[in-house]
Amino acid sequence: MWIRRLVSAALLFSRSKGHVPTYQSSNCKDGCCTPPHHHATSQSVYIQGSGGIEIHVVGPIDPFDTLKGEILHFDAVFSREYDTTTFSLHVGCGGCAKDDERVPSARRLVQWQKGQLEPFTQTAYYSAFPSENRTLNATLLSAENCPQAHFTVHAIDYNNRTDQEPLIWSAVVGMGESFTALELLSFPTYIVNNHGYAWNQLIKTFALIVLLVGGVFLALFYEFKVYSRLDSTHGWRDLMHLLSCSGFGIAFFDEGVNLIYAQFAIDVDGMLWLSLFLVLIGAQMIPFLVVWNLWNRSLLNKFRGALVYIVVGILLLFFFGSGYYIGPCCLIVLGLLYFYDAIRELLKGEDTKMKPDTHLHVALPTMLLYKAVIT
Repeated sequence: MWIRRLVSAALLFSRSKGHVPTYQSSNCKDGCCTPPHHHATSQSVYIQGSGGIEIHVVGPIDPFDTLKGEILHFDAVFSREYDTTTFSLHVGCGGCAKDDERVPSARRLVQWQKGQLEPFTQTAYYSAFPSENRTLNATLLSAENCPQAHFTVHAIDYNNRTDQEPLIWSAVVGMGESFTALELLSFPTYIVNNHGYAWNQLIKTFALIVLLVGGVFLALFYEFKVYSRLDSTHGWRDLMHLLSCSGFGIAFFDEGVNLIYAQFAIDVDGMLWLSLFLVLIGAQMIPFLVVWNLWNRSLLNKFRGALVYIVVGILLLFFFGSGYYIGPCCLIVLGLLYFYDAIRELLKGEDTKMKPDTHLHVALPTMLLYKAVIT
């Protein structure tokens, strides 16, 4: 799939690791999580407070090759530079559950690194280790060296910070950048989670954006009298166009606010422009403008038009969270409505060419001003 290749190329260009996100769920118990993929796949588990990841060592070569000294890659990244006297970080032999034995040799010195922007979810992160200190030789996990039979990356939160807020951090394992189709489809949930409780903590901002865009949607819905045409497929096409534009609008403003928030405290580099042009403009603004300006325009015949809407909608579902599901799904429904109309007209012997609407035309002079002409 070309979108998977584009994502891989973007990750390579960005120099940021394409971690597959996992949130505290069924794979976690008391903040102690088991990564869902093979340990070579780059994946991150988002945690608040004490906890981390652990991988059980079954045998000398399962899952790690402790005989030949397989090199394991790990990291621990945080939402900000926390006072290092308020937590401890442990990597290596041992578990991460509350009652697990702590191995003294696993405790690591925190050395804050320069803040980085994650361009695809608009978050800033700070690694606790320099790049040369993010590997572990698997011989240290052999039965002789690690009777606990676990590999772990975990933190212990002492809960002694003045703000009384828990650590917001992520345990990372692996380097292989690989996303399944389902994980690409899940990008909107990753983005919203990271903008909200899992990292940026801007869930109220997201709710406000939804309310504001929803208000604009209702204003246009009544201004263009879409409600008066819902007894026909034409009216439902108008509704789907409005909903699709609303989805792209919500995603654009939500990502824009979070990009500003994340970039504010760190140095500007190429990741800002990658996020701005590829994600905000490429995945949100351009689809919005195209869908808005296709509204009630004469294009190809309805069969071809239906196919274009459906294919584009499906592709956008896998493209960096485009439209937060709402935009692409409404395009797919639009395609199905056009296909239904084309079949119905074909059975009646009518021309299936898409005709311009004679009672409504919508133009978009600017992003802040709309113009409706009712004839």
